[in-house]
Amino acid sequence: MVFSTDCGTYQHWQSYLLFYSALRVGQPGHVTRIASGCHPDEEERALAWFEEHVRPMAPGRFHLHLTPAFSGVKGEDGRETGKSYKYFNKPFGLRHWLEHAEGMGLDADTGLPTDPDVVVALIDPDMIFLRRMTSDYGVDRETVLGFLPKKAAERGDRYLRVEPGKPIAATYGFGNQWRSKVDLALIPGVGSDSPALKGSDEFARQHFSVGPPYLAVASDMHRIAVGWTEFVPHVHEQYPKLLAEMFGFCISAAHNELPHQRIDSFMVSDVTMAGGGEGWELIDAI
Repeated sequence: MVFSTDCGTYQHWQSYLLFYSALRVGQPGHVTRIASGCHPDEEERALAWFEEHVRPMAPGRFHLHLTPAFSGVKGEDGRETGKSYKYFNKPFGLRHWLEHAEGMGLDADTGLPTDPDVVVALIDPDMIFLRRMTSDYGVDRETVLGFLPKKAAERGDRYLRVEPGKPIAATYGFGNQWRSKVDLALIPGVGSDSPALKGSDEFARQHFSVGPPYLAVASDMHRIAVGWTEFVPHVHEQYPKLLAEMFGFCISAAHNELPHQRIDSFMVSDVTMAGGGEGWELIDAI
């Protein structure tokens, strides 16, 4: 389980709360903060704080991974334009962690993650745990109350466990904008023959209108991360707004033919979403 931050005070405290909430609910597995763009003195303070206040919460399971800064926006010539888009840290930080972190890395012969089937969950630093997250939603029926979009249940093309080729993510309400707001054919590496351009708009909405938490096995997550880092600067060039980073994820997942099973009950954020797309039925049931 990983989440991306900068080195500022705001996300420092978000990180501490996230780690604490994972401890409080008994979240199994490893939880890693990916901190990007720290100056040397910030790195020193972040590491010292982590060693004193975070690692002791769950020795061997809570981690801090430091990366270079990735927030610069690059132009067509590959040079940074002087603009900043902080959400670049998420795709590039994820890829850096997958390829370089302790316990991760790529096989020199295959270029694939050394542990290709371990499940990776990418979340946001402003999330806190209300209960444990798992990669298998077929074992606890309470967990899946309001679980699947109705159309998926009607079609019968649903699955309840993260496996190779079967990623899962939360439902987000931007629909098909990752195709309608961006000209995918103009993105280098995507092109007019990309699988991202194929399939109906309904298929695109049902399987790629997703956001954090994203869950996939490491081999699938790495394929998405590679495309994500390659595509997102060009997405931002066309659509220099907040959702550019999320659209980049959708495009990479579609390009790599990794449709996601959407979950309607992964998170709660706003009571106006109680009509669908969030897990307010779970809250009401408590």
